[in-house]
Amino acid sequence: MQNDYSYYQESNQFNLRGIALSGLISLFAALLLGYFYTILTLLIPLIYVMVFITIGLGFVMGLIVKFSIKLCHIRHQQSKLGLAIASGLFANYFQWAAFLAYVFLGSFPSFTDYLSHLGWIFSPKEFFMVIHEINKSGMWSLFGVQVNGLLLAIIWIFEFAIILAVPILMVFQTTVYPYSEKLGKWYKKYTLFDDFEPIFSTQQMIPALQTDALSAIKNLQPGSGWRYSKIHILYLEEEENQYLSIEKFYIENRGAGKKNQEMLINNLSIDKRTADLIMKNFKHKRENFDVF
Repeated sequence: MQNDYSYYQESNQFNLRGIALSGLISLFAALLLGYFYTILTLLIPLIYVMVFITIGLGFVMGLIVKFSIKLCHIRHQQSKLGLAIASGLFANYFQWAAFLAYVFLGSFPSFTDYLSHLGWIFSPKEFFMVIHEINKSGMWSLFGVQVNGLLLAIIWIFEFAIILAVPILMVFQTTVYPYSEKLGKWYKKYTLFDDFEPIFSTQQMIPALQTDALSAIKNLQPGSGWRYSKIHILYLEEEENQYLSIEKFYIENRGAGKKNQEMLINNLSIDKRTADLIMKNFKHKRENFDVF
């Protein structure tokens, strides 16, 4: 199906300036978050709470990377992955720098103290030697047992992996939006107000959209309150090619449970005249991109 019809494909164009700016945004965010993350884990040294705090750090870093990708107009897939990896590494390093500042000072470091200990990156051998010494003695206990050695190393590895993996997974799940290489800007997203019937066969719907999209949409029945489809138009007035996406929504327990959504048709190419007709015949609203 994907080979028979035209869909938007990212240009994969390399944007060095945008990548550099996005990297700086992640670096600055990790600098701040690494400090506050360490303070939180020291104030709340409960293993099950620390797991959620660690996931939270990775999640926030993932949001920042996704935001910076849109802000800096990045369409290069390898660059997106590289930025996600860099953000996880930044966050890991800065939280360790804050922790080592705490170890050396014997008390919660001020932000100034924290900044003065960032130079560990230029002395990696000493950095890992200190970590090794901490690992041998341990810094806290669990159920009355001193946590050190292999057990502590495993905990640290899991912490490192979570902070690194969450931004990567989030970037992989980022919704692709059309971008005009000619104009240097993203298409605008409009959503039709109507809730349409759930679409179960895209093999039938896509040919109908390609033949006469306006009629195909008009022929759809209204959706129910707990099972319906939403139609989005990705539109840029100066471009001839426009795009159409359809999402299916399903609320469990007939509207009383969890809301699930699935992208059925993503960025199907339509011409400008067709997009204009759809937007003229249906009420619609401008939406922000699903960056977050």
